[in-house]
Parts: sequence; structure tokens; C-alpha cells
Amino acid sequence: MKTIVNAFPVETSNGVIYHYDVVVDPEKLPAVVNMELFERLQTVFAPDVFTPPAVYDGRKNAFTTHKLKLGPNDSATATFNVTRKREGPPPKNTRPPKVYRITLTKVAEINTEIMHQFINEEASQDNAILTSIMALNVVIRMGPNCNPEFTFNSRSFFTKEGRQSIGGGMELWRGFFQSIRPSQARMYLNIDIMTGIMFNEGPLIQLCLEHLNVRDKDPNRLSQNRLSDRDRISLQRFLANLQVSTNYAGRIQTRAIRKLTRQGANAVMFTMRTGGPSISVANYFLNELNRPLRYPELICIELGSGAKIPLELCTVPGGQMMRKQIPSDKTKRVVEFSQLRPEERLATIHEGLRVLAHGESDYVREFGMTITEEPIIVNARVIETPVLRYGQGSKIVSCM
Repeated sequence: MKTIVNAFPVETSNGVIYHYDVVVDPEKLPAVVNMELFERLQTVFAPDVFTPPAVYDGRKNAFTTHKLKLGPNDSATATFNVTRKREGPPPKNTRPPKVYRITLTKVAEINTEIMHQFINEEASQDNAILTSIMALNVVIRMGPNCNPEFTFNSRSFFTKEGRQSIGGGMELWRGFFQSIRPSQARMYLNIDIMTGIMFNEGPLIQLCLEHLNVRDKDPNRLSQNRLSDRDRISLQRFLANLQVSTNYAGRIQTRAIRKLTRQGANAVMFTMRTGGPSISVANYFLNELNRPLRYPELICIELGSGAKIPLELCTVPGGQMMRKQIPSDKTKRVVEFSQLRPEERLATIHEGLRVLAHGESDYVREFGMTITEEPIIVNARVIETPVLRYGQGSKIVSCM
């Protein structure tokens, strides 16, 4: 019996892969931020060093097909300033740009011939072979990682095509898992379908009302007098670390929610840096920014800096993955969305190949990789149902 496998042949050329350890300071930044910093390092601050460009996994590993000019010790640190993206005129008392440091150190040179020997069963698996396979996986993911239209999570990439709302401020996106693997005298690319749960994009007020299942969509339901502590805590857990875009004082910024205030914008007080008496958040926007709030009694978000921003000034950018536990009442919807008939699954995987566009990737070409878009077909058979035998003394001897 002939069976189509969701695996696609990969050809790789012989050559040398240079492996570099990457240290980003400050540490523990999200992978997407590390990717943006590394991209700016390559294209803006040191384009002569990174020609042709390197590939980077967003954490600790970078790979090139040529030796980088990093000095006699094969190690160098780049220090550069990055100003947060803003639109409109610069605000008063602008903070200086944040300083980042990226250190690259060469740790290995790997001849890919040893990988081919391993595939042909002429060499045993070792660290060099594992690293070379890891490098090829970073290569095929580099393009999607740098594409702002994709949301990525480890080895999977998600697109908004065919997305489906499931209520509660969440929607399901289709994604594609991809991994380079060695098997039976060849390399192949395994592609499968994944499901991701994303936050609904749009006004933050709307997302809050959807999460709380407020049917009349009345924003005043989020005021300090009508929002119960239970709902506020539930909402806070749901929104924690969500990135929101804020728009006021002639600038647009994207920042993460730390928590929610208990009081409304007309009751949350603070003291300005220039001194003077305390002022409410609502009055600050009215008197200082000439931006009267439409819903001054609504609670605010609080940022990591301690700043409080009214809900009505916040918008949720699309493509943000919810990394919390799936609500139990949504599990069925997720399972139904994930289930596809074999022919639908194969068609979707082919669509994934088209979307990922490996043949158009400069990174894939630079590392000498060619991916065939026709899946592998193998011989298969249906295994007979095994007989289950019970222990001695059981009333039933066996069953199928």
C-alpha cells in the first residue's frame, strides 16, 4: 500500500558551516526582540561583516557559510543604541536610547561532509552532526522569523488566513511546524499543521468586554463601580504581559501590560516628575495633553514602569499568542478546528510550503539547500489487531 508522508526531500551541498555563540545584553529578552536586534546588527550597524547574512535562532546560536571578521580571537562585541519606534513629534524629556550589546564568538567550524557520511551510515552521530542539523533548521526558520506577517513559536509559524473566533477574546490561527531530519540515506523536511490561540486584535476595551462575555458591550461595565474584584482579577490574569499600542501626546508606543488598577482613571492619583500636587490620570490627560477621556471612570492598565494608561487609549496589535492554559470550555472548539481529513491536511501542508516559500529564501540558497515540493511516498501496511491476553484466573482469556 502506497502512503504519502508529510515529508519533503532536501538536498544539501558540501561546505563549511561556522557556528557562533551569541550573547545579548541585557539578557532574557524575548526571542522576537533578539531577532530584531540581530537583524539591525546585520543590516544597519555591521553590514560589511555580515555579507552574506548569518542566520540566528533568537537565543544563543548563529551560523554562517563564511568566517566573520571578528578579530584575532574570533570574538567581538557590538554596542549600539536603539530608539523605540515612535510616530509623531518627539515628546518632551525624551529618555536616551537604550544601549544593547551583542557578543559573537566562534565556537566551531563544521564540514557538512560528515553530515552526509552520517546519512549514508558511514559515520556515527556526534556533536558536530547534531550541530550541523540544528544549523539547517535555523536556516529554514530564519525567513519566517524575520517576516512581520508571521507569528512564531519555537519551530512553528502561524498565519491569520482562515482564523476562527472562539469567543472570550480569543481566536484560532492555523500554523505550520517544520523540521529538518535525517532518515534512510537522505535529509527531509517534515511539515505538519499546528493550532495557535491568539488574542483578538483591536481596541483593548473590546477585548476586555469579550473576555468577560459582556453581551451589551457597554464600556462602563469596566468602571471601578461595576467591575467586581473577581472579574478584575480574571481579566488581569488574561491580559498580563499582553503588548498594547498606546496613542497619545503625538506618539505611538507598544508596551506590555503588567496589571490593572483597582480604581478608574478619575480616581488613580500620581505626582508628576516636575513636582506639584497629585493629579488624577483623567485630569492629566485633560489638562496636560488636552485629551479628555470619554470613559474616565474605567480602570487603567499599569505598565512595568508604573505608568497608568486609560483603557480607551490602548489597542491590541494582531498576532499575539496566548501562552496560558486553554479554558476548559474552549477545548472542544480547538479540537474541532485542528481536525482535518487526510486530503484537507495534505492540501493545507502544500499551502504551508507555498507560504513558507523556501525556494525564495536567500538564507536557504546561501546554505546550498534545495527542497522538493513533492512529498515522499513510502510502502506501508496495516498491522493486524493485536490480541490482548488477561492474566491467570481472569474470567476472560483474551480479546481483540
